[in-house]
Amino acid sequence: MNLLIRVIISLFSIILFVFTLNGQTIHLNNYFEKHSSFILDDKFHPIHWNIIDSISKEYQAYRQKNLFGDSYYIFWMGMINIKFWILDAKIILSSPQNLRINNIEKSFQIGDSIHLVGFSVLSSAGKKQSKKFSQLLLSAYLQETDSSYLCNLDNFIVLPEKSNAEFWKRNLINMGYGLSYVADKNPYASENIKLFGYVWEGLHYIPILGGAFIGRTKNDKIAIPIIGLSSLLIWKTLYFGVIIGQPMIKEYNRKLKMKYKIPKAVLN
Repeated sequence: MNLLIRVIISLFSIILFVFTLNGQTIHLNNYFEKHSSFILDDKFHPIHWNIIDSISKEYQAYRQKNLFGDSYYIFWMGMINIKFWILDAKIILSSPQNLRINNIEKSFQIGDSIHLVGFSVLSSAGKKQSKKFSQLLLSAYLQETDSSYLCNLDNFIVLPEKSNAEFWKRNLINMGYGLSYVADKNPYASENIKLFGYVWEGLHYIPILGGAFIGRTKNDKIAIPIIGLSSLLIWKTLYFGVIIGQPMIKEYNRKLKMKYKIPKAVLN
């Protein structure tokens, strides 16, 4: 399994590498468009690798190389695994285009070059979270390199800390309700986790409330609800509580203390 994952990562990197060398359009293909965020400029600006290092440090990401020697970065958000690549491409346009460069629309002709800088992300939580993390990383980079972006407060949102006590109170009522608190206005959490919590909680009420009708014998009618209730308590406390909820709240609160502001775009 580990070998398969490494091969997939390698193929992902190769595609990005080919794009960097041979790109003839300012758009990535549909798959990478949904996993990437980038900026365009008509002037070449070298990547600030010291800033990449600073971002990696804040996110506690570490650099790795795949089987072909190409570099990528990896970090964890609770149980979510995030890998990201640096996009740095000089693109020769193959057709006339009107593009927005630094919020100004400009006309370009065949043969003109555009510089693309950004991040492409592969998250185990899916493409929506991959896109969010690419926006977070690009925003962090712009906050270090673009003072006009940093000083425009309309670009950012201030989020409150989350409370473990509030999470546990809601989690004991319903696992989906508890995970809704974790995921609400949390750019680092997938919205799908709360749906999973509601569904998993609901399934437990089938044996708890229906055991008296499901069981064939008197012992079954008593044992089935007890098993259902015991399972529910284990899932509430151990899995959704200790393994999922608490670590996600801890990571969320830690990220709020990072030096980078949260861009509004990730909550749209």
